[in-house]
Amino acid sequence: MSQCLLDQGAALDGSPEISVIIVNFNAGDLLAESVGALLESRRALDVVVSDNGSLDRSLELARKRHGGDPRLKVVENGTNLGFARGCNVALGHARAPYVLFLNPDCIVRSDTLDRMVEFMDATPDAGMAGCV
Repeated sequence: MSQCLLDQGAALDGSPEISVIIVNFNAGDLLAESVGALLESRRALDVVVSDNGSLDRSLELARKRHGGDPRLKVVENGTNLGFARGCNVALGHARAPYVLFLNPDCIVRSDTLDRMVEFMDATPDAGMAGCV
């Protein structure tokens, strides 16, 4: 059940097809690079960064480069909750039927999200998928 997409990366009804969750802890420049690559996708998405009390400039850099994009939401946990709890906190902010958990040091290719959503749409008996 694929949807037609607008060029701006929004589904026709304005809702995201995929929520990308990134748990951040002092990822430095990599966080902003990862978020930037995601926001260049043509897929309708939202990006939720769950920050585990970073002390570096990673959040500042991500906000400076991408903070004006309404698809980006930053959740500041204030302390290092660990990866699993950081994911669970962010999951409460995800709005899409598909969720991708992505490390902040991963840069997606321009077709990665398309391929992931197309696979999941075409394989209704799949509960999850991974990508390389």
